Amino acid sequence: MPNRSISDPAPLHAVVILSVSIGVVVSALVLLVLVIFF
Repeated sequence: MPNRSISDPAPLHAVVILSVSIGVVVSALVLLVLVIFF
């Protein structure tokens, strides 16, 4: 990656925010599925 030094702290925060948001969405979907089917 040639643009490593230019955008160094940005991808880390993006990965953390994406992982947290994806985890929240997945857990909400799992809870909805459990509530609907059980």
